Amino acid sequence: RTTEIPEDVHVTHIAPRQDLGGILEFDRTRARKNMTLDAVNRAIRIISQEGLADNNVIVCYIPDCHEALAGLVAGRITAQYYKPTIILTDAMGDFEGQAKASARSIEGFNMHEALTSVSDLLLKFGGHKMAAGFSINISDIPEFTKRINEYPADLGTYKETVWIDVPMPPSYVSEKLINEINMLAPFGEGNKKPLFAFKGLKVVDARVLGQKNNFLKLLLE
Repeated sequence: RTTEIPEDVHVTHIAPRQDLGGILEFDRTRARKNMTLDAVNRAIRIISQEGLADNNVIVCYIPDCHEALAGLVAGRITAQYYKPTIILTDAMGDFEGQAKASARSIEGFNMHEALTSVSDLLLKFGGHKMAAGFSINISDIPEFTKRINEYPADLGTYKETVWIDVPMPPSYVSEKLINEINMLAPFGEGNKKPLFAFKGLKVVDARVLGQKNNFLKLLLE
């Protein structure tokens, strides 16, 4: 069936169905990244305003953060402050008065054991030494924060250790190598992302890019 297009309507391009799907997926990915970045920035402001970085364990409650983003935010905050981090947000659905939490830890601090020590405050929890999740009554968050920070741990002695898998010449980097590394995903506890190091490089130029200045482009020699 054909349809006549009125003369006053100008068609420049009709996207194929698969192209439209790609555009929608790109928009969803970009929106998710923006939401995550906004949540991370909010967490950093709360941590600064409330002095949470001075605690052994950073417990940050962001009521309206989407619970699907809590783990990503916890990971970013853990990496920035190198401290065990717990991000709490109001639970969705029929769980009024409850909060959901995602926790990320550092080497030397067993998050699962720490949560077990305060399990009487938790509605349910699970995970392992480096990452966990739990739910809790919002009214119990202050007591939880107090007690999780009393868990015996001398975090002042923990230093971030960077383990290099392979010192690799820059000439080895290629799209083929990146695709092969991606085939090893998903990454996480027990399957860490590989880390490569380049020696003897000099930064010739550095530029901050992106709408929110969240990318760094380097020219090296």
